[in-house]
Amino acid sequence: MRKAFINSIYSLIAAKKLFSRKSYLLLIALIMFVPFINASYTSPLTVAADKQTYYPGEVIYISGTTEPNSDITIQLYNPGGTMVDIHYKVSSANGYYSMSFNIPVKIPYGSWTYGTYTVRAYSVGQIKNTTFTLASITDTTPPTITSISPAEGSTVSILNPIISVLYSDDVAIDFSTVKVVLDGTDVTPAATITSTRADYIPVTDLREGLHTVYFEVKDLSGNKASKTWNFTVSLPDFLPPVISSVYPPGGSTLNVRTITINATYSDNKAVDPYSVTLKLNDSAVNMSSITPTSLTASVNLTDGVYLATLSLMDTSGNRATMNWTFTIDATPPTISGNILNNNTIFQSKEVNFTISISDNIALDMSSLLMTVDGTPVVPSINATSVTYSGTLSEGSHAVVVSVMDMAGNLASKAFTFSVALPSDYTIYIIVAVIVAVITVAIIFILKKV
Repeated sequence: MRKAFINSIYSLIAAKKLFSRKSYLLLIALIMFVPFINASYTSPLTVAADKQTYYPGEVIYISGTTEPNSDITIQLYNPGGTMVDIHYKVSSANGYYSMSFNIPVKIPYGSWTYGTYTVRAYSVGQIKNTTFTLASITDTTPPTITSISPAEGSTVSILNPIISVLYSDDVAIDFSTVKVVLDGTDVTPAATITSTRADYIPVTDLREGLHTVYFEVKDLSGNKASKTWNFTVSLPDFLPPVISSVYPPGGSTLNVRTITINATYSDNKAVDPYSVTLKLNDSAVNMSSITPTSLTASVNLTDGVYLATLSLMDTSGNRATMNWTFTIDATPPTISGNILNNNTIFQSKEVNFTISISDNIALDMSSLLMTVDGTPVVPSINATSVTYSGTLSEGSHAVVVSVMDMAGNLASKAFTFSVALPSDYTIYIIVAVIVAVITVAIIFILKKV
């Protein structure tokens, strides 16, 4: 109708039927007034919301019809009449249009409040309104934490693991309330946070060991969910434990039969105390104490050489083994020889005798000492005997011999002997001869008388 009216005016002008000044002024007034004539349109303006009630965080979908390829303006007014949003669009070839408006997740926000809103549509001189209600949420159920990573109590083998939390809510998450705390430090500013998950990658490598994560999130009604859990950082371990000391030391000799075996060890991670075993000559030893750093075992042994074998693993399964030997010798050496029987008599001042020395394990012949009549002497020493040679006066003599074995066991013997030279009978023979001669002479004289 509006278009036909304008066309008629233009036709009259063209036919010079309206040519006065007043006619032109009337024409201009009519043309200006035409857009507001309440006339019938080919496609009347319509506007509607996709539903009547909305909640914070939702999307409002507005749609309707107008004349094809026409400008359409949609304005939203809050309950107080203040415009909160405006969109522009051109309708399609069939006159259809649609627009969407995002409701803030938190209300109040700016001019957004709860209540009844007016949707006002403008197009080709037409104005249409519709309404909807923005309602608050009644929610007492907290969000649900659906997944965490690393898992609670787990062990990870990298120094910068991704810490992730997945969550959901029956209404809507207020992801601005997310809080991530690692080992007591709030790392939320460095985390990537959405309405369904939070991810944090440590900006510096974590130390090996136990770590604690605290996480919390609220929904739009302020209901809070939180979670605290631990995980362990442990790099792959290919290094075996180190056995740092053992007692008795390797190659040592002890002169006691009841001993305490000790060992200390360490690992770059930790030694598994349940893996520690100790054997002596392939026989298992019961240990009185086993810790992640040491062991103690008390044993009663007989004399002999022992092969000790210590074996242990760390918590990664790497094994360390140490073999060493030690000797138990609690028996002193044996000193023997005929000279040890007291009262041996030498008929010469040149005295020579040999003493035998033996041990069940090993002698320390360098420890041998000998005294004759309290004076140290230096005998001839070989592996299993000692020989004395010397010039002594007649009479009784006292000898003391002492020697140790390699374990320090001491043996000592004291004995005596005498030096007695043979008697000289020459004078007695001469006297006897003289006596005999005198006797024969007397007999001979007596016979002549």
